[in-house]
Amino acid sequence: MFFVEEGKGFHYINNDIVRISRGDIFIIPIGVEHVLRPSDENNQLVIYNVLFTIDYVQDVFKEISKFQDETLVEWLSSNILLRNDNYLHLQDKKVQCLNVVRAMFLERQKKNIGFGLMLDAKLKELFILLSRLDTRDEKDTMLAGGFTKDIEIVISYVNENYNESITIADMAKLAHVSERHFSRIFKNYMNQSFTKYLQTIRIEKSCELLENTNLSITEICLQIGYKNADFLEKYF
Repeated sequence: MFFVEEGKGFHYINNDIVRISRGDIFIIPIGVEHVLRPSDENNQLVIYNVLFTIDYVQDVFKEISKFQDETLVEWLSSNILLRNDNYLHLQDKKVQCLNVVRAMFLERQKKNIGFGLMLDAKLKELFILLSRLDTRDEKDTMLAGGFTKDIEIVISYVNENYNESITIADMAKLAHVSERHFSRIFKNYMNQSFTKYLQTIRIEKSCELLENTNLSITEICLQIGYKNADFLEKYF
């Protein structure tokens, strides 16, 4: 993970170029190449890096599981343990996470009695704050800057083309974002996953066809975008 303390610049990661400034946070999987560049020669970037092993995270995961906090367990699992080649970008507007990272930096520098335990406690606190930041603020941060219009375009497309082959990858391209980013934005905007929304639209259309036509379930499936009747037979 890294945290931007000062300055403005650009983060080149995967195929993305992300503007960065104070309060930006990135969680990056091992092996993902990325480069940071200041916006100009006179603009210095100050970055805190927080490194930890997968073994450490697995131990934390087991410890948290004892408290039966399913939301935190799920966040830690999907964003730390099982993250593959994608990254997570958060914005710490109130610099709560940054304050914890600063405290960790000072502990590491001074190495007072018990500093190892303090670092352990602070890192666990950081995981909790990051999960809260991600789940609480993601709707505001991800729908800012025109994403609302992009999602509306996707919804309109699905409503008109539900009978075609529609994938998350196709809709992500339509919204000009990555697949993972699209899934998160859509779920926050619609309070349901894209797959669930598409499924709901198709079921509604199939009900209309059942009521107003003499088509068989197999024929209806073909008209609403399913290749076989197995899915609809669960409902009818």
